[in-house]
Amino acid sequence: MRTLSRYFVKRYLSFFVAILFFCSLALAIIEMALGFESVQGFQELIRWTLIRLPSYYLGDLAPLSAYLATLFSLGLAARWLEWGAIQAAGIAPWRVLAPIIVSALCLAVVTATIRESLVPLVFDSQQATRRPISEQLAPIGGLHQHGRMVFEVGKAQPEMGQLVNIRAYTRTPKGRLEVAYVAPLAELQPDGSWRLVDVVISQYFPNEKGRVPIIRREPELFLALTNDPGLVFEEIDEEALPLPDLVEHISNHRDSEYSGTRHRIRALEQVVHERLADPWLVLVMTLLAMPIALRVQPGRSLAPAAITAIAVIAAFFFAQSLAELLATRNLLTPTQAVWTVPLLFMAAAAISLRGAQRPPRASR
Repeated sequence: MRTLSRYFVKRYLSFFVAILFFCSLALAIIEMALGFESVQGFQELIRWTLIRLPSYYLGDLAPLSAYLATLFSLGLAARWLEWGAIQAAGIAPWRVLAPIIVSALCLAVVTATIRESLVPLVFDSQQATRRPISEQLAPIGGLHQHGRMVFEVGKAQPEMGQLVNIRAYTRTPKGRLEVAYVAPLAELQPDGSWRLVDVVISQYFPNEKGRVPIIRREPELFLALTNDPGLVFEEIDEEALPLPDLVEHISNHRDSEYSGTRHRIRALEQVVHERLADPWLVLVMTLLAMPIALRVQPGRSLAPAAITAIAVIAAFFFAQSLAELLATRNLLTPTQAVWTVPLLFMAAAAISLRGAQRPPRASR
């Protein structure tokens, strides 16, 4: 029995590795082509691709590879009469299927470990390639939002690190005007702050109805845009933050009054659940493909099973998209949106698998 189990597990893992490799290779070529101009140096491009593939795509590629690996390994066994011979010998189907399920569970753990261990490398790489503050904060013309601040720049002199004719407006967490700054010149500091020269400051009191604004002039004022908590929260890259840090980040900002925080909190909570659920989709997809593969008729083509497999996986992703849409409309919680569909399809696969274990009819 151990030999038989190893035989099927080896076939399942071989298909999994081969499919994952070729899909990753195709994506690597696309990533390198798209990132050729934005990444300096061929070695840096290779490094960025090797980090980006597991961290961004492994959560999607691993479940798809497991789905196809199960379909091919068990489908070919049914077609080549191996599955019929197993049942004719009186061997319980679960003696073969259980080791494959355990292998899928191990692959889920490995997938989660690889992905989460590479997340800090993604974050470090993004930090290293981030543009200088003088390039980020020197747009010309029109109003530009930076966290709770809205500003307008008349002219920029990047070589001198200066901005000319500055108008900046600070809002309350609820979006009402709090302070206005008008200055003919601003010097960009190494820490990302602005040194406003000869600045006129107008302070408003939106929570005190009827109070007259206070206007004063200062020879210089340092404006620290990079310390804006609203900006930090809005620009957080959930893909580049380790999962424990992301959970802590959500907890620290849950009571914030910053405009849009509640919507952002729900979005990040859904990201947390997706990061937790994605690796376990390897197991879900393995179970989902089993009843389809075992219904392949002995000696017949895999085409009918392939059509059914495409329809099933399309239904799965459609249901997932629908759940995400309902979550954006606040009709489902992030937990329900992420976990409901996989659990329902797992239950349906388990029920269908019982019917697929009946001995197949020999083809005439």
